[in-house]
Amino acid sequence: MIMKRLLMISILILVLTASISAQWSTSTYAESALCVCPGAIPNTLTFDDGSSIIAGSLSSYIFVQKLDELGYKVWPNYIEAHHNDSTDNTGGTALISDGDGGAILEWGDHRGATLDKFGYINSSLYIQRVDKNGNVKWQPGGIQLAPAYTGSKTGSVVADGSGGAIFITGEEDFNHPGATNKASLWATRYDGNGQKLWRIDIGVTPLNRTGS
Repeated sequence: MIMKRLLMISILILVLTASISAQWSTSTYAESALCVCPGAIPNTLTFDDGSSIIAGSLSSYIFVQKLDELGYKVWPNYIEAHHNDSTDNTGGTALISDGDGGAILEWGDHRGATLDKFGYINSSLYIQRVDKNGNVKWQPGGIQLAPAYTGSKTGSVVADGSGGAIFITGEEDFNHPGATNKASLWATRYDGNGQKLWRIDIGVTPLNRTGS
């Protein structure tokens, strides 16, 4: 009788554990899956403790939300990491750890860009930090990493191991009035407070392209 009761208790514990251990298992139907934050172009940053930060880019907005290792929201509501009223963003958002449970973001932006009949001929890059508590730490609108007027930008980012980041920026400026017809590459390092520590120009390459 005692063994039977112990067995029943063990089964009950297993059932309860399975039902509450992870948020993912509480959705019976696919259409009831967890909505993390708005955004059409997602990106994900994961941490060693199993938690993660999800970013969604949508027009001129960037939203972020943090989940714990079980899939539950750490922040009560998703965070608006960025919004500008003038133009849209150029695509997705790069995410890296800030070394303390938060994230450093990088994204392309059309603020200050030139728009002609073929579209935007240039773009800029911006960066922002959201800490582990969901606080946006750097200046509103983000820190401008590279200005728009000098060409079309691409970028990548790696953590510097001290709470900051090193950003690699590529630029192509060609086939429009005033273009330099050159490609440039440089690296910039910012600390965790958003202060620029240094910039290194890696190289400039002439572009021989022609276009209509």
